[in-house]
Amino acid sequence: MTSIATVEDLVGERINGVCFVMDYLELHFNGPILRALLTAVFETPSERWTFPQIGSREAMCGLIGATVLDAGIDEAQSIQLRLDEGRIFTIPLDTARGTGGEAAHLVPGLNRPIAVW
Repeated sequence: MTSIATVEDLVGERINGVCFVMDYLELHFNGPILRALLTAVFETPSERWTFPQIGSREAMCGLIGATVLDAGIDEAQSIQLRLDEGRIFTIPLDTARGTGGEAAHLVPGLNRPIAVW
């Protein structure tokens, strides 16, 4: 039986692509894909961008090449990836609870179950 992937599985992985699909975005790794269906936030030590605000696409393309140093779910309120160079990528989960929708998917690779939040 194949286990369901967790965001912690992304630790040590490098982001090799950022894909913008209509009103959501995906972070591509070497196989896995983390899909942010709600407003995603990207922070550096000096700036903060919220997708899809103006300038956020360009900023989030700067994630390409970043390595995930730590990943987890913060008290079931958000998925957070801590990246090198003090960068943080966050997907809020609390908004989805209010609408009954999905906030994020982790597609771990072929023939593995997708994790849904």
